[in-house]
Amino acid sequence: GGGWVGHIGSALLCGAFFALRFKVMGAVGDAEADQVWGFGEYLSAQPLALLLYLQMALVPVGLSLDHAVDPRVYLLEPHGYIIYVILPSVILVFGAALVLLAARRLGPA
Repeated sequence: GGGWVGHIGSALLCGAFFALRFKVMGAVGDAEADQVWGFGEYLSAQPLALLLYLQMALVPVGLSLDHAVDPRVYLLEPHGYIIYVILPSVILVFGAALVLLAARRLGPA
């Protein structure tokens, strides 16, 4: 397999997109909004956004696509428990199950 080398094209395309967006709009994040986030703030919100989309696929409650993703707000919401406790627990359990399954299939080294 090509390993990480096969992802170079995707990384370059992603970098070109962000560079063009910054050049044209002057920002990387939601430049159309009243408040423009800096690159660090925008980047730090992405893991939560991914968890929220995963949560929406499994349990579709508590997110409107018309609202910004602000981690401080979700800590106080009741459905924040799903995002910060249940969803990561499910991911860890499935990940551990996959590791154990792979270990059994490979057998002793």
